[in-house]
Amino acid sequence: MAYEVGGRADKSGNRFEYNWTINKVLEVLNEKIVYLTIEAVGDDERGVDLWIGNKDGSCEGQQCKGRVRSNEYWTYGAVKEKGIWDKWKFQLESSKTHSVSLVSPLTFTLLEDLAQRARTTDIKKTRDFYDYQINKSGADTVKLFHQYCGVMGLDPSKENELETAIDYLSRTYYRKFDDFELREILIEKIGLLFIGDAEEIYAKFLKFIVMEDVWGKKIDALMITNYCKENGIVFRNLARDTRILPVISDLNKEYKSIFRKFRCGYIIRYEANTCWQWILEGKSIIIHGHAGMGKSGCIENIIQFCEKDNILYLAVKLDKRIPHETSERWGQSMGLPSSVSHCLNAMSYDKKAVLIFDQLDALRWTQAHSSESLAICRKIIQEVEQINQEREQKISIIMVCRTYDLENDHNIRGLFENSSKSDFKIEWKKICVNKLTLSEVKTVVGTEYNSLSQKTRELLSTASNLYIWEQLDIRQEIEISTKQQLVQKWWEQLRSKADRCNLNSDKLEKIKVDFIKYCDRNGKMYANNSRLKIPSDYRDFLQSNGFFVLSGNKISLVHQSILDCFLAEHMLDQFYEDISISDIIGEKNRQTPGRRYQVQVFLQLLLEDSKEEFLSAGEKILGLKDIRYNIKYVFIEILSQIREPNDQVFKLVRRFLWDDEWGKHFRNMVVLGKQVYVRKFCECGDLDVWMQSEGKYNYVINLFSSIAPNFNRSDVLFLQKYVLDIDRGEAWSKCFVKDIKKGGDEFFNLQLIFFRQYPQFIERYKDVFLQEKIEDMRTIKLIALMLAQNADSELYGFYHYNEDCVLENAKVFREQYKDVFEILKQFIPMEEQKFFSKWSARISGRNSLKRVCIQILKSANREYAKNEPELFLSNISCYMGTAIFLHNELVLDSFRFLPDIYADYIVKYMCEDFGKRIFEDTSGNGDKLALAKEVLEKNASLCSDEIYSKLEFCIIHYLALDAKEQLKRRIEYNRTKTKGELSAYWNFWGYVQNDLLGILPPNRMSQEAKELRKVLGRSFGSFSIYQYDGDCRVMGVNPPVAGKKLRFCDWKRILVNNKLPLRVRGSHKEESGRYIDNSQEAYATEFQKAVSDAPDEFLNNVLNMEEEINIVFIKALARGIAYSKKHDEVENRSVEKLFMKYPYNCGTGIALAYCEIIEMKQDFRWSEFTIEMLCNIIKDRKVFTQEELAESSDDASDIIEKIESKILYSVSGSACRAIRYILCGNENMLEKFKVVFDELAYDDDFLSRYASLYVLRIAFNIDKNWAMVRITEMYKSDYRLAGFLDRGFLFALYDECKAVTQDVLRKGFFSDDETLQKRCSDTIAELYVIYDDFGDIIHDFPKLNDKQKDSIIRMFIVYYGIEKYHEKVKVELTRILEYNDEKIEDAWSSLFHKKVVCLSQDKDFLLRLLTSKFSAKIMFAFVRYLEKHGNILDYSEIIIKMAFSILEDADNDWQDGWLVERDLIKLIWGLYDEANSDEEGRGSDIVLKCLDIWDMMFEKQIGGSGELTRKMMEL
Repeated sequence: MAYEVGGRADKSGNRFEYNWTINKVLEVLNEKIVYLTIEAVGDDERGVDLWIGNKDGSCEGQQCKGRVRSNEYWTYGAVKEKGIWDKWKFQLESSKTHSVSLVSPLTFTLLEDLAQRARTTDIKKTRDFYDYQINKSGADTVKLFHQYCGVMGLDPSKENELETAIDYLSRTYYRKFDDFELREILIEKIGLLFIGDAEEIYAKFLKFIVMEDVWGKKIDALMITNYCKENGIVFRNLARDTRILPVISDLNKEYKSIFRKFRCGYIIRYEANTCWQWILEGKSIIIHGHAGMGKSGCIENIIQFCEKDNILYLAVKLDKRIPHETSERWGQSMGLPSSVSHCLNAMSYDKKAVLIFDQLDALRWTQAHSSESLAICRKIIQEVEQINQEREQKISIIMVCRTYDLENDHNIRGLFENSSKSDFKIEWKKICVNKLTLSEVKTVVGTEYNSLSQKTRELLSTASNLYIWEQLDIRQEIEISTKQQLVQKWWEQLRSKADRCNLNSDKLEKIKVDFIKYCDRNGKMYANNSRLKIPSDYRDFLQSNGFFVLSGNKISLVHQSILDCFLAEHMLDQFYEDISISDIIGEKNRQTPGRRYQVQVFLQLLLEDSKEEFLSAGEKILGLKDIRYNIKYVFIEILSQIREPNDQVFKLVRRFLWDDEWGKHFRNMVVLGKQVYVRKFCECGDLDVWMQSEGKYNYVINLFSSIAPNFNRSDVLFLQKYVLDIDRGEAWSKCFVKDIKKGGDEFFNLQLIFFRQYPQFIERYKDVFLQEKIEDMRTIKLIALMLAQNADSELYGFYHYNEDCVLENAKVFREQYKDVFEILKQFIPMEEQKFFSKWSARISGRNSLKRVCIQILKSANREYAKNEPELFLSNISCYMGTAIFLHNELVLDSFRFLPDIYADYIVKYMCEDFGKRIFEDTSGNGDKLALAKEVLEKNASLCSDEIYSKLEFCIIHYLALDAKEQLKRRIEYNRTKTKGELSAYWNFWGYVQNDLLGILPPNRMSQEAKELRKVLGRSFGSFSIYQYDGDCRVMGVNPPVAGKKLRFCDWKRILVNNKLPLRVRGSHKEESGRYIDNSQEAYATEFQKAVSDAPDEFLNNVLNMEEEINIVFIKALARGIAYSKKHDEVENRSVEKLFMKYPYNCGTGIALAYCEIIEMKQDFRWSEFTIEMLCNIIKDRKVFTQEELAESSDDASDIIEKIESKILYSVSGSACRAIRYILCGNENMLEKFKVVFDELAYDDDFLSRYASLYVLRIAFNIDKNWAMVRITEMYKSDYRLAGFLDRGFLFALYDECKAVTQDVLRKGFFSDDETLQKRCSDTIAELYVIYDDFGDIIHDFPKLNDKQKDSIIRMFIVYYGIEKYHEKVKVELTRILEYNDEKIEDAWSSLFHKKVVCLSQDKDFLLRLLTSKFSAKIMFAFVRYLEKHGNILDYSEIIIKMAFSILEDADNDWQDGWLVERDLIKLIWGLYDEANSDEEGRGSDIVLKCLDIWDMMFEKQIGGSGELTRKMMEL
């Protein structure tokens, strides 16, 4: 049709509006709206692209805008420029049933938020809306509301017009949809509604809204349905399709037909139960695991659960039903009318459903279809996401694949990462199917399980092995420990069974051999039935017995591992037929990881048959040139597993041990860690010979280290000859730093001798106590040695240890208490220790070795006191009566365990010098009298009357040594106190009495004691001056109100309290486990917190107060407002009242706090008063500089980082940042600030000049000439200003003031300030790239320091990602690369972190980078980049050349070498696997090169042979 002039003609090419319109067309069909009208005629067209008719009779006029110039968001001005506000006003005024909306992919958060507030407000409380919803919001919200009212011709100060504004806003909507996401959603919706290609249907709907005569008409469901009929668009009415359920049933039967269940039925796996719970929650699941673990069995469990609960499921094995073409056509190829997701949805709309895709990893091996197949899987995931939006009961997807593929194939991982941009993403759960649990194996094996060997049990924990085991008829008499034996027994049974079934077992054997030979010859895991021509009765027999699996014309074994066993047997047969080893193993291109495993099984079988043949074959393999190194290594691996080598084995190992090619592998793989070899070499004298050789000396040490501490007597005798050698003994330390509880006594004694001679190595024992509790004599002896060497003062790691690491009732204390006492008593100090002594459990000492010693000694003393009290008292007498707290702790603790008959002795001892024997403060128990109370409480009941009377007398008449001094101080304080101060009444007597009278037995207490106890109880209660924090915590210092929610009336009493003292160091007191601070400053801190929670309330309350307030609280009030998350709720006029009532110069810190309020609010609507105040603050800055040390100096040595730190909390800095926000909102204000900024710009103080740059940066955009003059002069006066974080100045000035700019940059670049250097380096690098300036610096790169180099490279890499400069920067980076500077490797890594590399453009450069001298960080970055953004095959040449480059340099020491090894293994592993699955012609050469690299890695022992072997087994 012909377009009308004006708006309709403008629709051509408006993609976003078309997509939105089609979306609304589909909503009509889904009955979400009644109709839509495109470009209505007349007044209805004004400002409206679409009219939407809703079910309630209302209409919404929608304006669609795909973009607004180059902006990424909408603003008031942009909407006004489009004339939208005026048009909306017209539509909103025309009818109360009209609403309007702007539809766009861009954001307009402010309008969206404003309209939502209007819709949720009470229309009867319009003033509340303005006061709270608007005025207490951010400045931007306030500004937009007033602009909106202005453009709508409304005055919000008038109630009726404010009501109209709210009404208009409540009928205004902002609808944001991403353009590309909208397109994806449309395709998904079309797929749900219609049958056929969604893209084609989309094109027809596009034609409908653009070419058909529908504009200006109401487009309803009837019009759209008629158009669909006329244009062949078929509705998807799958719910009535009777074909679907039978097909789903057939597909499920096909899937289940492959299962071989156990005779006892299916094992219900733990993993399956977990999956089922997730399914009930509507989640989707990734089931993964290694081969043979039983992933498919787990799926069978889930199918059982589905069938039990009547939940519809569809299960597909992706290796049998490979996805192709599209999701729709793939579904049709399986007999369904549509995609599997749509069919499952149609049949289960109001119920849960499960979609199962098994063998996802098989898609990697589907030749050219891999990417297509995975794309279809991704499409189906997206379909389910879209479907689930409309469903209450969700469809769960279950994907099953190998762990290897899930972790290493980024295409498979990509299926589950960001599968959709919508808010309805599938929630994926991962579960790994591991080996069977003991109970699961027992379920199948039954009672026989208990008679099985550990090896057999381990073998059967793999599901595939357990399946074979159950096929065996006779199992009890069989000892099976390997997969090979298991398979052999099964095959023997099948042969016997064939004879019983009238089949020829020899012919059956030939069928198997032919199958194995076919697979071996063709390198495949299956054979074509037509090629083998297996008779049907034999084929059926093998299939029915679970041996063969038939799929179409393909025959395979039930599990690949069975094929490997038979192939190994075939190789063994060939060996005995005198076929050469080379021919048996095959050509190099066939020596894959799979072949390696077969060679391993072959050699293991050969070893079982004959060690002699095994050794002969192995030696031949090592010498063959046509055998890959990694396969040769298999012989060494198996050789290393021989536990008891005979003379033949030993001779071969001895012969190869120092071989130039194989020696290091024999030494490290076969001999290291094997006691039998060490002792054989010792017996034949080899070790003594090697000890005389410089090149072999260290290997002997490594040998003994590898078997430590399991040494026999001959080993210890050998060590004694060498380990105490003064010149070389230290090298043996690795043999001794082992678990001291292991090994014989002779070796332990040698350890102690070694540590005495080399005390530095005892440091490595600092974690020994972390392993388990101390309960043995060896540990105690070691502790004694450490104490003797004063290890506690040297080893900072001992903070780990505390007394709890001692097992108190250990056997060593019960039986060897005397020995323990004798070993440790020598270390107990005989003089009083300082408060912070490590012998004390208080403060730092609690976690010291010395306290461990005390606890061990106490544990031994307790047993000593119980069992041999007289001897014990004799031995401990040296610690009795010394008045040393540590001695008192030991004595009192042991007294608790003396027999009852010693009651008189104990009490008498304590009474003899009562004040010096009852206290201790080293135990850390929280009470200096605790031990004394426990001892006296027990013995006061047991002692004689005479002794008891003496005890009571001592308690009642006890007077502290400092009691008189305390009384004297109290009298002097009360005599000299000022008027109004309270009198002091602190006690100087009674605390000991209150504590100890309470533990005396009431029936023995005298009347005097009882009366005194009552009096003291009333005075002191439970308080005791002898209690302390036993946990050694650092207690908080807070005012009494800390943590309390006070009302303002409570705060008011504090604010007007002029008696609050200033904070004095050490003036706080301890109370209830914390320190109390009653100072002004402490209360002000809590007040600031309270203000932050309710700034508006507190501000207004303070403003209403008439009483005088301490100025420290005004500062706290202002800072509380500034740093509150609710500061936008505080009106500017209220803040300005605060400014007026309490001027900025009324006290210290007030000016800064006021500037912080203005800065944090980021508002521009301030009165003239506030503007003038800011100007005055800047004028008075010198006063504040004296107040605040942070602003005090103009020290040329101050670095930029320090200056910026100072400026954050300086008055000048905060004032300038506050002014910056004002100028951002109101450029006209610049004139008012120019005078004061001239003062700042030319100030002598560097910090003031630096602060002025915050404003000058904004001023540059307002009055360029004025700002430029000042900035230029400032740069000339001090080059350090070039370090200002916003480098826009430098670029703005560069064209007009090039010489000045270059001068300051050079000075900053060569300064000693690292931050300044870096920022100038960044700028210089940019200017070089853009203007070709500073070439002398760039071309002198090697002479620069590391910081300069790092910054330049990083900036070059930023521009490397900009097409215009790409090639130029690449040339420079290539040149820099030639310097091989390893110190700047982090900078190179950013190439990959920033994702600026492009393989097609940068291949040569990447080759140079990744084959140059680098370390782990670049490799790590490259690997992470490939995982997320690259196809590993595309980078194959780079990876291979990089690998060869690394391996050629592997003999040198690398920095972080193990990281390089880890990532290199991962890269080559992934590349091989990817190339092996690629049959487009790229893979074969890559596979061979990867195998060559594996060989080099084995040869050079990169990554460790064990790790390499494990990786190859996974492949």
